[in-house]
Amino acid sequence: MIKRALLLGLLLPAPLPVFAADPLAEADYHLPPPASLSALVERPLFTPSRRGEATAAPASTAPSGEVRLVGAVVGGTGGGRALLLQGGVARPWLPGQEQAGWRLLAVEPGGVRLAGAEGAEIRLPVGAVLPHTH
Repeated sequence: MIKRALLLGLLLPAPLPVFAADPLAEADYHLPPPASLSALVERPLFTPSRRGEATAAPASTAPSGEVRLVGAVVGGTGGGRALLLQGGVARPWLPGQEQAGWRLLAVEPGGVRLAGAEGAEIRLPVGAVLPHTH
């Protein structure tokens, strides 16, 4: 009798889990309207006609000594790297290094934390120019 009950239990299907009607309904993104995707069908992405014309970048009117934070990548262990642009040359900036009178304390999403010569700490967002130290 026990063998029959076990065998019967193995043959009967287990109940299926219950899922939400639409698991993407609460997602934080939305697809573009289908009408806006017609250009992909009419002009495939990787054809030469989809490439833009080569144009020169506009000359920068920024002072040559200006140092701008152009990127911040947060590392998985709390470290990270910042990317500085000065005189058209980009270079990495690591925590602990100094640049233009500022020491990089931490790289955070969207910016960095800096310490000045007087010990003042500031947060500098990506795209901002490093302030001059006194």
